[in-house]
Amino acid sequence: MKYLKQKAAFTLAHQMCQIQQIAFSDALQIAWRVVLTGAYNMVSFIKNNGEKTTRIISKDWAKFQAPKNSGKKMPDSLIVMVDLAKYLTNEESFIISAYQNKIILDIAIAA
Repeated sequence: MKYLKQKAAFTLAHQMCQIQQIAFSDALQIAWRVVLTGAYNMVSFIKNNGEKTTRIISKDWAKFQAPKNSGKKMPDSLIVMVDLAKYLTNEESFIISAYQNKIILDIAIAA
């Protein structure tokens, strides 16, 4: 479990540095705070362009952004989630989605 938390912290810090120009040490401090206090998932999936990516996410997306209206019904195979790296760097579009058949790895890690 320790290895998974360490991998999640470094992955999250690296993604935060890619999104926003901040020092890696600062990003790592924020990432460790998130990893040690919250429940999250480490998900690897294939994007629409065929590229494999790994993200640290929260599946409880309604906690981060309230649904705006009833909208169109989502397909059952679509998973909506919060990209924590985008959320922590104040990106506007931090809600992401992936189809279940595109997910390679999904590891739930609790604090």
